[in-house]
Amino acid sequence: MAWFKKTSYPEYWKNYANCFKDGQTQAIEALRFVVFDTETTGLNTRKDRILSIGCVGVLNLKIKVSDQFETYLIQKLSL
Repeated sequence: MAWFKKTSYPEYWKNYANCFKDGQTQAIEALRFVVFDTETTGLNTRKDRILSIGCVGVLNLKIKVSDQFETYLIQKLSL
């Protein structure tokens, strides 16, 4: 499993990782989050499908029910 212990990374990954070295600068209560969810027919990426996608906003650690999105995907049958 030597491939799992990678020692060199691309420059974009190093820049991204550096964003986390200084820690959180804002209180978590002040941040807005979007919680994302999917419903699927299973976990097999070759045969199962995504049925619906939804998300809801969270602000001040409270769920904003009016700040939401939900959609159902039309499935095409493949023969």
